[in-house]
Amino acid sequence: MTFLASGIGLMISMILAEMFFLQNIKKEDLPWNELMTNINSGHVFMWLFRGLEGVMYVYVLRNFTFDLFTGWHLIPLTIFGYILWDFLYYWSHRMHHTLPFLWNVHVVHHQAEHFSLSMAIRNSWFSPFTSFPFFAVLAILGLPFEVFFSIAGLNYFIQFYNHNAVVGKSGFLEKFMITPAHHRVHHGCNDMYIDKNHGGSLVIWDKMFGTFQEELPEVPIQYGLKDAPMIYNPFWANISPFFKYLKLDKLFSSKEITEKVEYGRTYLFSGTLSLFGVFILYIFFEGNWNFTQMTSLFFLLLSGTIVLGSMANGSRNALWFWIGIMGVLLPIWVWYFGDTIDSLQIWVPLVLLSVHGWFGMREFGRFETVTT
Repeated sequence: MTFLASGIGLMISMILAEMFFLQNIKKEDLPWNELMTNINSGHVFMWLFRGLEGVMYVYVLRNFTFDLFTGWHLIPLTIFGYILWDFLYYWSHRMHHTLPFLWNVHVVHHQAEHFSLSMAIRNSWFSPFTSFPFFAVLAILGLPFEVFFSIAGLNYFIQFYNHNAVVGKSGFLEKFMITPAHHRVHHGCNDMYIDKNHGGSLVIWDKMFGTFQEELPEVPIQYGLKDAPMIYNPFWANISPFFKYLKLDKLFSSKEITEKVEYGRTYLFSGTLSLFGVFILYIFFEGNWNFTQMTSLFFLLLSGTIVLGSMANGSRNALWFWIGIMGVLLPIWVWYFGDTIDSLQIWVPLVLLSVHGWFGMREFGRFETVTT
């Protein structure tokens, strides 16, 4: 898992570099709670399910394949696989915008109202399952898993890059690639931009099937959703669209909160980065730990992401849960499994996250109550 952990580490580094540039060079007033939620939203469950997607791919490849690519040279196999992967991604993405059930999975990604690299990792927990039937075609045809994995990784990195807020136009690449300018259009909720530019890395499919739209200087892009507020809690961001779809949103919605609290931006964001650091090392050391270690740490991380989201939403009680999870349960986990953890790389973020939990006691005297 070294390669995957390194790739995720590179992504978070690029996100932080972009934030620094936007705030200090372009002097933008960044929506920190939203950026924190983007980083915090899908990285636990979604990456677990990405692994299950790989398991399902291998299962189909071994049991239901036509094995059409036997004897192919690696270069033409990779080129053809890349084009076919991107074609299937286009239709997967388009159907996630067209079919109501699939839209309620994908909508999490479009809740964000600020276009930036962090938006790229704001994804639904369930998207690996709903997109897999499209990519299963490649397994049925017999595309080797190693080639599929490499192609998917390259495409997802291109899509990650296309969420950056720094690059304007990309010159001749605009003609055949999905660029940041094209993808900005995709995230627009203006009438003329809705459901456009579904491609992953190649723009040919949008032009071929009538879903392409240029970014127009005279029509500034409005990001987010027209009919839904920004949601900071990753649990509700992933679940509430289905409640609304099943018309159960009123039944499960809580009484409107008239008073919220504002936590220190530094405290919330440092907690997010500490949690993300442990998550990267969780992936890095995944093969070295037993099932009990991995599942218990997984649920600690998952609980932390949900509680941090509640804090961003202004919940006063969420801080007690954060202190309990990171200041009490995580140190107990470290103490119980300490004799099997022999790397300083994982000890450092675990200890920092535990200390961060106890520093939450100071926040009670610092946060401000806001009447909504």
